[in-house]
Amino acid sequence: MTNGVYAFAAATVIGLISSIVTFANLDTITDNAFRDAGLDPQTAEAAGLSSGVGATAAVIGLVFFAAYCAVIWFAYQGKNWARITLFVLGGLSLLSVFNIASTGVALITITGVLQLLLIAVGIFFLAQKASSQWYTAMKGR
Repeated sequence: MTNGVYAFAAATVIGLISSIVTFANLDTITDNAFRDAGLDPQTAEAAGLSSGVGATAAVIGLVFFAAYCAVIWFAYQGKNWARITLFVLGGLSLLSVFNIASTGVALITITGVLQLLLIAVGIFFLAQKASSQWYTAMKGR
């Protein structure tokens, strides 16, 4: 159980680092996204397509980060609902494996791969029989 929760915690910290790198490179990432969509970055920015995206994403990201940390804390405290929530969120994260390299920034790609590996490890450890037994024992306390 402990290894699984620690893996999720490490993945969350790496996700926070990745978010910081993303915001530091937001102009490059936005320009690459416009080019991928077949738009000229200067024309798209002049049309207001990228205004306010960074600030909004930062606020939403911090809210999700805090919520994810809370779920990890409750899983560490023995709450089975939090363990199930980590299974669901982790599974959804693993589905994003095909979207890792879309930013064009190598460090973000590396942290994304590492984050997905840690999530897979977290799911593996939390799904073990010993973890299930521990959560069952914690339910009685």
